Amino acid sequence: MEKRDSVERGMHLAKKGRFKEALAAFSADNAYKKSPTAISYYALCVAVVKKDYEEAVSLCRSAAKKEFYNPDIYLNIGKVCILAERRDLAFMAFKKGLKMDNEHPGLLKQMKQLGIRRRPSLPFLPRGNPFNKLIGALGARIQRPKKA
Repeated sequence: MEKRDSVERGMHLAKKGRFKEALAAFSADNAYKKSPTAISYYALCVAVVKKDYEEAVSLCRSAAKKEFYNPDIYLNIGKVCILAERRDLAFMAFKKGLKMDNEHPGLLKQMKQLGIRRRPSLPFLPRGNPFNKLIGALGARIQRPKKA
């Protein structure tokens, strides 16, 4: 019973943003290894506290393999990817989580914080093409309200 309590306590602390305390709770008995959701929260703590993004991503991936249907795991994968400065992977993780639960509040909040880019002006050209950049900049300038 004690092991389960430390895992639940660790997950609760991680959700509240108290990552150092959560890491201590998880590390107390290593019982988190039995729950893929707990593994993903442990990985988030590792990323925040120890800044070991490689280990954190590896832990998250192993958790996702065990419970590929759990949107909380994809939320944590995305958060770890943001900390590792891989917004592209974070976006894909959040999107995958939203396929499991399209009304998940945490995933929706993270997607909103990441921001949504508009489609390229010329979709048949790459986003970084000079024509797309020029037309996009002109379009943004036209749409912006004029200052009085």
